[in-house]
Amino acid sequence: MAYDQVALFAFAAAGVNCIALIAGITFAIIAIIVIKKNGIEEIHKAAGIFPTALESINYSEIPISVIAVIADHMQISLDEVAQEYAKDAAQRKVVVLQTFRKDPVTDRFIDSFPSKFIQHGYVGEELLQA
Repeated sequence: MAYDQVALFAFAAAGVNCIALIAGITFAIIAIIVIKKNGIEEIHKAAGIFPTALESINYSEIPISVIAVIADHMQISLDEVAQEYAKDAAQRKVVVLQTFRKDPVTDRFIDSFPSKFIQHGYVGEELLQA
């Protein structure tokens, strides 16, 4: 009789283990699907933002003297150019936050280790302040 009870407990334990295993595999598959879906969405979001960031980098390499000559040629006052640079200066942190996820870690990183772009802006922009 004791062996019958041991065998019954062994089968019950095996059944519980099988159920737990099936549940674990199911949860793992669901987690992988959700992570892949969210990861792909994040990649698509980043792919939409990167061209804008690259465009900003290209324009940041144009010296302010060239911008001033082009503005003069197009009959745009230097005050308007300075206003655009000032407006852009306010948007620099937004550009970085659009590129990276908005969370406390990113905010703290930007505040603790600001880039040259966030601190000083485009090449030669400091000449507008003078």
